[in-house]
Amino acid sequence: MLLSQTFLVFLFSLLSRVRAATVDRDIKGCSPSTESLANANEGFAIKFYNYSFTSYNAAADTGVPDRQTYITDEYLKSGYLSKGSFGSTSGVKNFTFLFKSIAGGGRKVQYGYLPPNYNYNKKFSLTNFSMLAVGYFYAEQSGDYTFQLNYVDDQTVVTFGGGDAFTCCQAGTSSTVSKFDLRALWSSSSPQGDAAIKTYLRAGVYYPIRLFFTNTNYDGGLKFYYTDPSGVEHETFDDVVYNIP
Repeated sequence: MLLSQTFLVFLFSLLSRVRAATVDRDIKGCSPSTESLANANEGFAIKFYNYSFTSYNAAADTGVPDRQTYITDEYLKSGYLSKGSFGSTSGVKNFTFLFKSIAGGGRKVQYGYLPPNYNYNKKFSLTNFSMLAVGYFYAEQSGDYTFQLNYVDDQTVVTFGGGDAFTCCQAGTSSTVSKFDLRALWSSSSPQGDAAIKTYLRAGVYYPIRLFFTNTNYDGGLKFYYTDPSGVEHETFDDVVYNIP
C-alpha cells in the first residue's frame, strides 16, 4: 500500500483502542490431559504460505499484485492451502512487525526478514505472503477479555473456540475454518487496519485461537494484543498461549 513512512509510523504507534464488538456466541474451551500439558510448548505455532502476484515480469522486476483473492471467503477458509507452504516457526508470543517497502515498490516483490520475535531467520517475500498461527489461550482469570488488531496491512482474521478455530486437542484441524470472530482490513481510502472484540472467558480453561494474515504487496504490518479482565493491556502472549499435542 502506498503510504508515507511518517504516516505508517503514526498509524502503527497511535492507533488506539477501538470500540470492541462482543462475541455473540459461547466460546468453547478445552481441558487438555495432564500428559498433554506436560508436553506443551509456549507460544503460537505458525506456517507461512505463498501468495503470488497475478502476473510478474522477471526481466522488468515488476508485476500485477493480486488484490482480490485474499479477501474471498474461499481463500480465507481453505483456498490458501493450494498456494503451498514455504516454512514454519513456533514459540511466537509477539506478532508485532512493520515492513516498509522501497519507494515506488508497489509492483515489486521485495525480500526481507521478519523481526526476531518470530523466531524465523529465513529471507522471503515480505511484500506478498500469508501466515496461519494457532495456539491455546489460557485464561488466568474469569471475565471479559478484549482482543485487538492494530495496523493490519493487508488483512487479518481471527477465530476463537473449540470446534471453530480448531477441534480441541487437534490443532491440525485449523487448516480449514467456517467463521471469523475478528477481522481487520486495510483500505486505501481510509485505512481500517484495526478491530477489536470482547468475549467472556473462564479461568483455568484453554481456548483454541486461530489467526490468519495476508500481505498482498508493498508495505505490510500487524499488531495483535489483548486486555485482561483487570484492564491490563498485554502486547505479548507470554505465559498465556501454548501449543498442546
